[in-house]
Amino acid sequence: MASLGNPVRGVSTPFVESFATGKPVPKEPGKKTPRDNPQLNYAFKPRDVEWQLKRSVKLAIPLSEIVKQATVGPMGMRSKTNAIEKTAEEMEAQNKKDHERAVEAIARITALENGSSKDRMRANITRCVQTFGRHNTDRIFPPRAPPLKNMSETVHPIRPETNIAATEKRIGADTGSSEVQIAILTAKIKTVADFLATRGKNDKHNKRNLRVLVHRRQKLLQYLRRKERGGPRWQHCIETLGLTEGTWKGEISL
Repeated sequence: MASLGNPVRGVSTPFVESFATGKPVPKEPGKKTPRDNPQLNYAFKPRDVEWQLKRSVKLAIPLSEIVKQATVGPMGMRSKTNAIEKTAEEMEAQNKKDHERAVEAIARITALENGSSKDRMRANITRCVQTFGRHNTDRIFPPRAPPLKNMSETVHPIRPETNIAATEKRIGADTGSSEVQIAILTAKIKTVADFLATRGKNDKHNKRNLRVLVHRRQKLLQYLRRKERGGPRWQHCIETLGLTEGTWKGEISL
C-alpha cells in the first residue's frame, strides 16, 4: 500500500499548498487553466474594495479645507488662531500619504492570512468551485466520450475540443460535480491532517472525521475515474490536487 502513495495527502502541488493562504496559484504562460480569482476576508470582493478605495478619495475632506476652516472665521474674516499654514504641495503630499496608510490598513484587515481557519476554508471552497466547476472547465475540456457499445455498427461523431454548449444551459455555478466535491474534500482533509499533526495528536473525534473524509473522497474518485475513463477531467483533477493511486485504489486504512 505504501507504494501507491500517501492516501491522505497524496503529492504536494502548488494548488494544495495554496490552501494555507487562500491565494490563487500563478497561471503558467501558454497553458489553459480555469480561472482562480483571488479571495478576501469577510467575503469581500477585490473589485468592490478597490472601487470603494477610489471613491473614498473623493469623499474624504482634503487637508487644505480643514486648514482653511481653521484660519477663517464664521463671518469670513481671518481668525487670530495660530494655525499652521501649509503650501498646496505639502497638503497634497499629506493627503496622498494618509490615503496610502488607509489602503495598507484595509489590505491587512481583508487579508486571509490574518483571518481564521473558517474564513480561509470559505475562500478555498469558492476557489475549488471556480477551478473545477463545469461552468468553467466546459470552456476548456471536451465533453465526455460516448459509450463503447456497438462501435462497429454506430458511427460516432468527432468530439469537439470544448463543451461550451453545456455552459449556456447552466443557470449558476457548478457546485455538485464530482471534481468540485473531491477538491473541497481535499481542502478539508488537509486542514484536519495539519491539525492532527501539530496540536491534535490525541483528538479521537478529528481522527474519525479524517477517516470519514478520506473514504468519502475515495468513493468519488472511483466514480469519476469510471465515468471519465481517464479523460482530461480526471487528469486535471488528480494532477492539480496531487492525488496518487493510494487515495482511491484498494483499501485505505488509517
